[in-house]
Amino acid sequence: MGRFFSRKALLILVIVFGCAFPGAVFYLFDSLPSFSSFLLFESEPAAKKNSELLAESFTAHDERPFERKENLQELGHEQVPPLDLPLPEPTYPSIQLEEEITYPSYSCFQADLETSWQEDLTVAPLTLPSTSSLPPPMHTFSSTSPSFQEEESLAESDHFTIEVEYAQKKSRPGYVFKVTLIPKEEASFKRICNNYYFLLDRSNSIPRLRYALNKRVVATAIEKLEPGDTFNIFVFDNKIVRLGEENLPFSEENVERARAFLNMQGHGGFFAATELYASLGKIIPQDVSDEEVHTAVLLSDGDTYLSLEKQRKIIGSWTLQNKGKVSLFSAASGTGNNLPLLDVISAFNKGALIYSADHRQLEGKLARFIHSIRRPIGKGITATAIPSEKSTTILLQPKKSRLPDLYQDRSYVLYGSTSRLTPFVLFLQGNHYGIPFTIKKSISFEEAKVGAPSLERNWTQLVVQEFYERYFSDGNTAHLDAARQFLSPLNLPTPFTNE
Repeated sequence: MGRFFSRKALLILVIVFGCAFPGAVFYLFDSLPSFSSFLLFESEPAAKKNSELLAESFTAHDERPFERKENLQELGHEQVPPLDLPLPEPTYPSIQLEEEITYPSYSCFQADLETSWQEDLTVAPLTLPSTSSLPPPMHTFSSTSPSFQEEESLAESDHFTIEVEYAQKKSRPGYVFKVTLIPKEEASFKRICNNYYFLLDRSNSIPRLRYALNKRVVATAIEKLEPGDTFNIFVFDNKIVRLGEENLPFSEENVERARAFLNMQGHGGFFAATELYASLGKIIPQDVSDEEVHTAVLLSDGDTYLSLEKQRKIIGSWTLQNKGKVSLFSAASGTGNNLPLLDVISAFNKGALIYSADHRQLEGKLARFIHSIRRPIGKGITATAIPSEKSTTILLQPKKSRLPDLYQDRSYVLYGSTSRLTPFVLFLQGNHYGIPFTIKKSISFEEAKVGAPSLERNWTQLVVQEFYERYFSDGNTAHLDAARQFLSPLNLPTPFTNE
């Protein structure tokens, strides 16, 4: 009783102190987890669970909606609490299988990879060290890399195995199917060099602890790049700060430079509004050679103060200007995210959404994702299905402009619909250093697996992208209503509202 009374008295003193000094209470709650946990947990057993529940307590407090204003002065950047405990280097399998993630009423393409790995990263506890440095680099640098020097063959049919799943549509006649092409472990190709752009959101909708974790996520991801790659970092709120005017070659010196840069970038503060799309406009290259690919990784909650109409114009304009030059992947964690919007932006630009329900697990997921795309082996991909019977209609998804690049360590997934379960021939074509290649596979449903209910959901999300594309073009909200007619029966959310 005495302990409870003393804590209650302390709470009253804090409130009085906060009235005398505006912002003091906000800073204590926002920056000191030990203080917030003292007020949130009244019993010793509950207090012992602080490290496990800290992310949730910060989410509950910090991920509340803020009023958005376009013309706000930015507060001075405050230093965010660092997390400098190193993580052990994970053991990677040679091939990453595509799997699905489920979270409330939504399904992402290629997001959750937890079940494909025997060993997961051990994440450092969420305590706040006294130093301000990011965890030390774990990458072993070398001037040469076998994957960079290899001069092996083009992708061919024999280099891949296939898995086929199908399900009968519940919402309309016909069937949906999924074809997964899995590169064989013994297959080896000359990798295409990758140019990376890491876009880090530090606006007021991102809690401080989450921003600190995201900085560590970027630092760890950069260590996974390969010799011959380049990278840059863009930190944004209503302004943009970049690591370098041009992309930097991947090297030990430049990784240290990136870590120092991240340590200098504090949280934007309470008045830092989000200018999500301005950062995207900084990364589109003028020309892309046959010997390189470009990859952007956006760490954001998808929040923006822009109106629906402005978002429509900017997304449509950026996608049209990009023309597939940059593959955009979005990464988000926790709650309070506009996941459907992040998924649409990524899918329209040959990418995908990487999502983690726990902030602490995003670092491991993004590190594994970077590992899976470190060896691009094909670009400019097209897919064609030739049915054995002319009366059969087969439609493949995604459409040509949204087909992702081909990677040696990442399985390639195509969805489709068919009027009948008849065999067909699948052609996957692309180019490797300007040289065309063709992968030909005969697809039969006789030995195919019966897919999970999520199969139709994933196919539907790809189909409605056609309606979004028309909406981006002409602004007619009737296209959103048409998309909603497909999504609502499957309890799927829409990234836009016409209210």
